[in-house]
Order: sequence, then structure tokens, then C-alpha cells
Amino acid sequence: MVKGEGDPIIETRVSGKFAFVQLRSIEETNNMLNLNGIPYEGANLRIGRPSKYTGPVTPAVTWHELMGQPPPTTLQGSTSASQQNKLMRELFVGNTPSDTTEHHLISFLNQAMLKVELNTNPGDAVVNCRLSEKFAFVECRSVEEANNLLLMDQIPYIGMDGSQNYLRINRPSKYQGPVTPIQTWDQTLLKMTEEGPKTQVIRLSNMVTDEDLATPEAYQELLEDAEDTFKPFGNVDALHIPKAGTPGALFVFVKYSNPNEAEACKKAMSTRTFDGKPVVTKFYEVANFDAGIFDAAPAKRSLAPPAPAPAMGTPSISNLLAMNGGGLAAGGVAAGLPIAGGDVGASASAQNFLNQMMAQQAPPAAPQPGAGGGGRGRGMTLPAWATK
Repeated sequence: MVKGEGDPIIETRVSGKFAFVQLRSIEETNNMLNLNGIPYEGANLRIGRPSKYTGPVTPAVTWHELMGQPPPTTLQGSTSASQQNKLMRELFVGNTPSDTTEHHLISFLNQAMLKVELNTNPGDAVVNCRLSEKFAFVECRSVEEANNLLLMDQIPYIGMDGSQNYLRINRPSKYQGPVTPIQTWDQTLLKMTEEGPKTQVIRLSNMVTDEDLATPEAYQELLEDAEDTFKPFGNVDALHIPKAGTPGALFVFVKYSNPNEAEACKKAMSTRTFDGKPVVTKFYEVANFDAGIFDAAPAKRSLAPPAPAPAMGTPSISNLLAMNGGGLAAGGVAAGLPIAGGDVGASASAQNFLNQMMAQQAPPAAPQPGAGGGGRGRGMTLPAWATK
């Protein structure tokens, strides 16, 4: 990536929560774009053109593509397609303590979402944060998870000084999308306690009548109808409808191959009615189902109050690195570098790091016609810091 003797990066300027680096040549600037996502002291740098850049689009890969590695969750959602729905994925968080840090707020919200099972996929749902004095804007990796985060309004949040605040989570004022439900943290906890933990088994009521169990023929027809009803939601491992006079009569029990399929069934069936009665759905303990116990109560959970946020202390630079665009003339690349307390010395550290990485790597070869990019860089030798 380096063209010539010496270091390609000749200047670094820290500006508040951003850093701007200037290189000695346009070619090396273009090459540095391929370091986007490079790990640095526990975080992943996001490197891109400044917002004022008006030059030609430069093809580039990410650091993880260069190394043949999957991208981290903190870089997901950086494609142009996801930028188009960014307003749908961004939320306003108000009433933040003055000593809040971006890293701490992201970690707190992600832990809370995991606690109440609001994530739609493994990993962290909140991927970015822009913090002001008394409020912040957080970005989720998906629209659905942003909608789910709205169910945590008024969650207790403890600052470094021990004071308790209740975060206000809402849509930004410029949001013009569809109206989605907003729910307080206490309401979410109460609802989850009532619904019970998510399992592979669903118990449904108001789907069976005495007439359905009166004769073998009616019972067999009921079984066939139930199989057709539940198959669209996933792989049905087992279906049981207790017969008349046996424990659990008038209930339907269906077991799926995983809890997510069971949840999809639960959500869909709870909107239906049979014989004018709404279907009631509850998660059921797998152990009871497997043991043939069908008269037990639905699965229950006991949620403790949210744990106090850990003491923030003075965050290190490894906790604060994030990526955003900045402003340089043509030939410059902006690497967002949040610095706590105006730690100007961090600019020299980051500059030395990036210079070393550019010296160790060659720019990616242009893809050959018909060649896939999945293995690009897989055979390259990783530097020692990347193998720890």
C-alpha cells in the first residue's frame, strides 16, 4: 500500500470526537481506504472519505475482506442500501447523564436488549452512537431491532456519580416513517413475566371444542387441520392434542425445532379467532411436554430489576474508537477517533499504527472476471497483533 520510502501519513488532526489524517499522495490515500474496519485496541476503525469530498468514487474493500474474515457487527449496516433506511434505524435517547460515554451507552442498551430478548439475531443490536450533552442518537443494525428498542423507554440508567436517570427513547424529530409502538421498560418487564420465557413449545387455547373430541373421526380431522395450520411457521417436531377426559383437554400443544419458530407461530396465532373466540398462546416448558405432562402451568420467568449500570470511570481510548466521516480536501481520508478529555497524544499513536499497517499490506488486486471475492487475502500473513 505504501509507494516510496517513509511514512505515507504525514499529518493527523484530532477534532473533538473525530480525527483527520492527511497522506502525501492520492494513490496512498486511495489505498488506505482498504483499511476500513481494521481492529485497533479492541475496536474497529471506520475509514472513509470526508463528507465534503467531491472527487471520483474509489473502489475499495474492507480490512476484513482483505484478510478473508467475516465483518464485525459494528461494521454491518454500512452499505449504501442500509444508509437508505438509516432514519428508520436511528433513535433519540434523552436524559443521558453528563458523564455518559458513547461506548458505555451502547454497551448498556445492548445488554438490556439481550436481557429481555429484543434482539432478532445474535450479536449487538446497537452499533453506533452520537452523543451530545444531554441526549444521544443511537443507530441499530436493523429496522426491526430499532422498533424493539422503543419498548425500553424510561429504562433506569445510573451515571458515574451514582444518580439514577430514566432514559427517554423515541424517534428523532425528522422521522417520517410508520408509527410503531412505544412501551416503557417496566411494561416490557411485566409483559415478559406474564408471557414466560421463550421455548420450543406453544400451548394454544380456544382452538378446540368438545365436539372436536367427541368421536375418533372428529379428533382425526382436528389433528389434520392442526398440522396444516402449524407447518408454515417452521419444522414441527411434535403435535399433541389431549383427548377428552385426559389432562390438558381442550388445549393444543405444538413443539418446533427451535424457539424462534415457536415464537413466529405464537405471534401469528395470537391474532386469529376460532368460533368467535380469540386464540390464546403461551410458551410451555419443554421438559413438561417431553414428559407427557399437559396440565402444568405455562412457562414462567422471574426477571430481576435491571442491574445498575457499571461505573463508567474514565474510558480508555480502546473503548472510545469509532468511525465517522470528517472534512479534508482531496487526497485526505477521515478516520473518526473519539478521544476522551482531549487526549491529543492519541493522534500520534493512531498515526503510527496506520502507517505500520499500510507498510505491511499490499493493496487488493483487481478482481478477475468471474472471480469471487470471498477468499481475498486468506493466504496473507497476519501481523502479530491480529493473532492474539
